[in-house]
Amino acid sequence: MLPDDELLIQLKNGETKAFTAIYNKYHQQLYAYILYFIKDRQFAEDVLQEVFVKIWKHRDRINPRLSFNSYIYRIARNAVLNRMRSMAFERVIEYAGDEQFSYNNNEDAVLWKQYSALFREAVEHLSEQRKKVFQLCREEKRTYANVSQELGIATSTVQDHMVKAIRFIRDYVTKRTGLQLDLFILILLKHLTFFS
Repeated sequence: MLPDDELLIQLKNGETKAFTAIYNKYHQQLYAYILYFIKDRQFAEDVLQEVFVKIWKHRDRINPRLSFNSYIYRIARNAVLNRMRSMAFERVIEYAGDEQFSYNNNEDAVLWKQYSALFREAVEHLSEQRKKVFQLCREEKRTYANVSQELGIATSTVQDHMVKAIRFIRDYVTKRTGLQLDLFILILLKHLTFFS
């Protein structure tokens, strides 16, 4: 096998064989690294694919003189953090309407009620179809396939509605609080097991 710097020069030139060689060299150790943080094999595989898609799409940015190992692990770390944020936010949404939620102190209770109200307000601002999809998937815990059948739309359309609804809700809450949602998620980590 060629050294990394030669493979990276070929990769920058769009050589698919170089990409395959890099994939074969790094995919097992990256998978183990990702799986260490995200304890779900399917999510880990998804993140691994994201990393290699990003490598291919941005191959022109790779500097063969710098450590590729550091570069690919930085991409993997960022992908893991993004996936964990997304997973945490989805759990926050899942619990947003839960009035039976228990708190460690009054400050957390007040904050939870404020965010919960903002979540419900954000849901009300969704388009009718998107709100219906969101409520069926999140509140009634129905599968995308089930919602697809009931509403007579493609499963991919249901997934698209959910992605856009979650993005809208995240932006809505962030704009109205002036805080990044990560801060709120950190508070909730004291109360919920997000990644079990």
